Amino acid sequence: MSIYSLVKQYEDNFLNNSIKIVDGYNFDQLETIKNNQRYYAGKFRNGNEDEFGYKYFQNTIKPKVKNVAKNIDLDTKDVNIKATKPEDYYKAWLMRRDTVLWMKKHKIGKMFNESSIKTPKYGTFVVKKVNSKEIIRSVNLKNIKCDATSECLDLSGWIIEDHYYTPSELKKEVERGWDKDNIDKAIKSYRVNQKENYDDNYSEANQKGNAQYIHIKEFYGDVPENIIDGGNENIFKLYNFIIISPENEIDNITKEKKDGLILYKKPIKSIGEIYKEVHYDREEGRWLGIGIVEDLIDMQIMKNEEINQVMLSIRLANLVLFQTRDETISRNILTDLINGDIVKVKSEITRINTQNVGLNQNQYLTQEIEKTINDLANFYEITTGESLPSGTPFALGALINQNANKFFDFIRENLGIFWQEVFEEWIIPELSEDLNKKHLLEITGKEEMEWVNKQMQKSLIWETIKNFLMAGKIPTVQDIELVEGVLNERNQEKESFFIDTPDDFYNFEKSVSVDFTDERGNKNQLLQTLSTILQMLGTNPLLIDHPILQKILDLSGLSSIDVSQKQVEQQPQNPQIPQNSQVNRMQMQNV
Repeated sequence: MSIYSLVKQYEDNFLNNSIKIVDGYNFDQLETIKNNQRYYAGKFRNGNEDEFGYKYFQNTIKPKVKNVAKNIDLDTKDVNIKATKPEDYYKAWLMRRDTVLWMKKHKIGKMFNESSIKTPKYGTFVVKKVNSKEIIRSVNLKNIKCDATSECLDLSGWIIEDHYYTPSELKKEVERGWDKDNIDKAIKSYRVNQKENYDDNYSEANQKGNAQYIHIKEFYGDVPENIIDGGNENIFKLYNFIIISPENEIDNITKEKKDGLILYKKPIKSIGEIYKEVHYDREEGRWLGIGIVEDLIDMQIMKNEEINQVMLSIRLANLVLFQTRDETISRNILTDLINGDIVKVKSEITRINTQNVGLNQNQYLTQEIEKTINDLANFYEITTGESLPSGTPFALGALINQNANKFFDFIRENLGIFWQEVFEEWIIPELSEDLNKKHLLEITGKEEMEWVNKQMQKSLIWETIKNFLMAGKIPTVQDIELVEGVLNERNQEKESFFIDTPDDFYNFEKSVSVDFTDERGNKNQLLQTLSTILQMLGTNPLLIDHPILQKILDLSGLSSIDVSQKQVEQQPQNPQIPQNSQVNRMQMQNV
């Protein structure tokens, strides 16, 4: 067995065999994903026309999915960095500023928004770790083949992800360590034969295809050693292969199996180190989650049937038809008669009633469909942003809003757990490595500049004192004033200044969290905290430097500059060392 036949075996099993969840419930993962995509786009499987003409698709699914995405509302502001020591609070504040810029550069916020819309849409959202500047990338579920019965991708045992490259895109993968010679062969085969798979037959008799891309298959799974390096076929290793399958499995002349191209291969520890997923709703026996689209498909079918029946009845009601028992009448009264004609008939002519007499039943059906749709999608007025009826008490309105949004809090919590894991294992290591390199951070705003300068003054003064003491010397007033003067001179009469952060500047004791859970409650608590702080500062502005207040601000993701524009003037003077005075070494070290 070759790697190509192994991959094909997995593919054939996935594509041709649906799984049986329970009696009467068979599940086809790929067809379900395609069906979700069709219904979200408002398209029928066989097109929007039939023997009666155009069919209307009254899409009730898309606004429900968007409403869920709106109420989940993930944001990069929920990524918080907190210092554990008071002297590092300003570093945590600077790192939060740096992190926002870093996440914007790597489009992490875009990924948050994508997970908010795709999770309720398809029922599952998958991200993949990539070895490039992207760090992570979302995966098109339509391009994934896996064990459709597994609990998670890490336990799937195998994964095949399809990619479609242009020749220019494929050439760039050489930078990632892919086999350059085989890439050149793949591009030559594509340009000569126009087939998405590898075909080494370059004769003019070979029938050309019409492929637009080169089909790359990325495989993860247990592979026998004899496929990897010719070892023991009974020993399996978890490997990643990136291949192009052969166009024809068997050579027509030699009748031997044909090979494709191996572009890359390497061992891996687990599939979970490559892929991570989150689900909107789960059902035992299948990997793919259940989303809003799948929940509402039956109701959407009924809605479409209803609207199209109504349209047919309207067309019929607009017809003017007559009936008579007189067989001599064979003309069209509307076109063959004019005003004033005398019609001689052996039987009366009467109009056929084509009006829809089932309007009451239609209205009942409409109400039941809408109610079921709203229940399944948690789509109520309060969750869409509409105002409550006039006269609703404020406390009651707040309670209704809280209860109606409990469901979205639950979904947000699942997404928060998912993103917390992604950040801890994939993003934070890259973030720390990048930010701990020497770089510049621009600070704008007079108050922020003064606050940062003051904090850095205090930090550098204490570092200077420690260095003097470690050297067995006692710093003088002139030494302290020299440090202050350097920092004060840097930002005088400037609209902004750049902090030259050295290597390992952010190597302080900290915790990094992605807190999407109970977001509304956190906002209310934050507002209450800030209101209390405002009252305290109004009574005694000097409390801004109290250690407990500094800790509260840091835990809230804030600093003193965020709650007091004038806090710089309220700062107590920096520690001064009187000239020629004796300093207790033990006291300084304890400080």
